[in-house]
Amino acid sequence: MVVAPKNYQNLEYDIPKKLFEENGHQVFTASTVENPEGYTGGTTADVLLKNANQSNYDVLVFAGGSGSHTYFDDKKAQSLAKDFYEAGKLTCAICSSVSVFANAGILKGKKSTCFIDQAENLKAKGAIYTGQPMEQDEKVITGNGPSASETFAKTIIKALKNPQQ
Repeated sequence: MVVAPKNYQNLEYDIPKKLFEENGHQVFTASTVENPEGYTGGTTADVLLKNANQSNYDVLVFAGGSGSHTYFDDKKAQSLAKDFYEAGKLTCAICSSVSVFANAGILKGKKSTCFIDQAENLKAKGAIYTGQPMEQDEKVITGNGPSASETFAKTIIKALKNPQQ
């Protein structure tokens, strides 16, 4: 899971992380700093983003929040998203962080959703923006914000159990 160094959305990190762990999945947190801070508390990064490599993980999940704007034009964040996508692995983002995927070029022709402030960016980059709370288009899973955190996480867990979908 990737979180911004500052102002990540705690619900979009905490709820999925808890559900992933409850379902037997090990979660590694990545950020550009060792102690990222969310809106209501922080966490500890297990790996610095610059050292993250898709070959070491099964799923990529970007948490949102205003801090995720840090990654919109970040070449490492974009290349990590592309690497997961091109490897056929689950590539997931929620809230504003979905723009990282749009800017990386992996949402072209894909049904997706995001926090409303990024809808025009998704459309401009070729995504099929739906405005729904959650979307899955093959291996790309997107959510629109904190209220979708649980559904978003459960969809990822289901996709991990059924890798052919």
